[in-house]
Amino acid sequence: MNSALFTSQNHIGDALNIAPAWLAWWTQQRGSGCEIDLVTLPDHVAPLYSVMGVSAKVITAMSREEAMERKQYDFVFTFDVAQAFQIGIRDRVHITQAYAKMLRVEISSVKPVCLLDDVSYRGDDIEAGCILVSPFSANCSSRRGKPPNKMLPFAKWEPIIRYLETFNRPIYVLGSPNDPQIPEFSLPRNRYLLGTHSLLDLARIMRDRAALVVTVDNGMSHLAASQELPTFLFYPACLPKEWIVPRGNPHCSPLQLDPVSCDAAHILRVARDVVPRLLAITRSIND
Repeated sequence: MNSALFTSQNHIGDALNIAPAWLAWWTQQRGSGCEIDLVTLPDHVAPLYSVMGVSAKVITAMSREEAMERKQYDFVFTFDVAQAFQIGIRDRVHITQAYAKMLRVEISSVKPVCLLDDVSYRGDDIEAGCILVSPFSANCSSRRGKPPNKMLPFAKWEPIIRYLETFNRPIYVLGSPNDPQIPEFSLPRNRYLLGTHSLLDLARIMRDRAALVVTVDNGMSHLAASQELPTFLFYPACLPKEWIVPRGNPHCSPLQLDPVSCDAAHILRVARDVVPRLLAITRSIND
């Protein structure tokens, strides 16, 4: 095989979860000298494909059809999350395993691949040992409160934030430039990282500065998994646990809930059990 064209137009989490299967496919072809192109959207997600361990040219300036008009490919494949979901539900497997089935490869891990260089995060804007909070989801139904709703109402976040403050660690809120500051959190303006850092910088912050991330089921939970950052995850009850929980992260504690009907007091009780254990993992890693 001389050349292959892949297409991926996915959000952060779906993009990261193609990595193990894509890397396994490339490893099989590596000896043949196969040239790989990947067409994706010209957005903030594009740099992730360059750190998945696959030697590929990432193309953002043309569509899949335009690429195929310019070059003859021996193999063409689209990372179609809808097709992966159908396989995942049918076979009760993780999204990454569904992609492996689609590519007909074997994978040894479902951990997302994000291979950073050895340079530590150099910014002075993020304190070491911090807690990251990621309450937003790009899923459009979450914004309207419809299934699969992933966003916990901010009022239910408020007691969690107050509890996290008892650990005397700086708390930073992750989000996009379109996400708002949240009055219920009562956090200073400089604690909101709303589109202020690239995804690769956020991965470095997770690797080098953060002690914990508390998040809904969004891209940040999978980026954290790529760095094995201890994670307290709120996972929507309407999705099967097999589907997209970041099981490749050995330090992830998921709590499955319905954001609308869940009891805030119950979440806080679970947090009081889970968070100290996750912070203890961070201490043992650093020691």
